[in-house]
Amino acid sequence: MLIAAAAVCAVSCKDPVPPEPDLSEKIIGEWQLKSIATKATLGGQTVEVYLSFETGGTFTLYQMLGQGRYHSYKGNWALADGILTGTYSTGKAWGSTYTVDITDSTLTLTSSIGGEVDTYAKTTIPENIKKEAYAK
Repeated sequence: MLIAAAAVCAVSCKDPVPPEPDLSEKIIGEWQLKSIATKATLGGQTVEVYLSFETGGTFTLYQMLGQGRYHSYKGNWALADGILTGTYSTGKAWGSTYTVDITDSTLTLTSSIGGEVDTYAKTTIPENIKKEAYAK
């Protein structure tokens, strides 16, 4: 009987392992686009993108094409069953949905249209970009 009690205690007395955060919690934060792998070209222009996913399902995207200036876009996002969807503040849906893969420092979004793979690194968006971006 003592052995059975010790075995139960050994199993139940261990420190609980905290549950792994779900993707919706892990995506929250600021990200910078590091690479785009696609079958199509981007017209030869350099693209710089920062993306912030906020709690409550809102996002802000900062994008600069070529040597222009950053434009900011806001809207709402949702993540269910590993699929990311979004709508801009204008009501227009994103051009694609995305399959999501996240590690501590990398966010990979794979488009459901054309299979484009966008890789983002966890970062802090520079304050000057946030302040100077042209709102669309």
